[in-house]
Amino acid sequence: MKNWKIFTLGFLGCLACNKMPDLYEESVKYCKDNFVITCTEPIGMLYFTGLINGSRLCVSEGIDDYWMQNGIAIESVTSTQYPVLSPDTPEQSTFYTLGFYPPIFDNLNGILTEFAPYISIDSPHVSDTTHYTQHYYIEKFFKKGDLALRNKFADQYSSYNFSISWTCVMQPGYRYYYNKNPAMIPSVIGQISPSFGIQHNSSFRISDFSKSISGNWINYDITLQITCDLYYKDRSYYGRLENGIFKTRITLPADE
Repeated sequence: MKNWKIFTLGFLGCLACNKMPDLYEESVKYCKDNFVITCTEPIGMLYFTGLINGSRLCVSEGIDDYWMQNGIAIESVTSTQYPVLSPDTPEQSTFYTLGFYPPIFDNLNGILTEFAPYISIDSPHVSDTTHYTQHYYIEKFFKKGDLALRNKFADQYSSYNFSISWTCVMQPGYRYYYNKNPAMIPSVIGQISPSFGIQHNSSFRISDFSKSISGNWINYDITLQITCDLYYKDRSYYGRLENGIFKTRITLPADE
């Protein structure tokens, strides 16, 4: 489970609603304006790569300390008055998420390396209280063929979400907040996604899906191909992703 991600989003909600609105907006702008598309090669066996506005973006497990995480994620809803999640926060839905993530820069606060992109794909949500196995989500939602991209302003749950995100410590920067309280370092998230805007001639599909058994383990190998328009959360246009490829492997115990 990506607990660090859920906590970060909750903490940001607190900052955005209740504290330092001018500094928050300044930090969001700084995070948007200073993101640079980069690619470190060679690319490993599991990776994301694609051309964005003609520049190559790539991340790969094991390169530059990137790591891969696939698993069930929980969506929970909290009030704006008390936005930080606690163990007894009720679940609203669950979904399966695939992702490539950069190193964690600050383990105490769960902050990723600044401006290093992380790539994630989320399945449709399951809105009941049953606790399904990982096999259930994979075999239900990841099948070869075309998939529907999510429009977050019309449909929050029934289709697939693809996003490229990155983290920035709020201005005036890490050292300023560390000197005040090392356990309370706020950050903001930059994000671009097809889910925030209108699509033209876009494609989001699983081009390869295979399942193999090795002893007591099951391997799922999944390759997605992605071409889409990318937008910021405020619906402003970022650019076009062409020839996107997302290749991952999920290894699970056969008796899970």
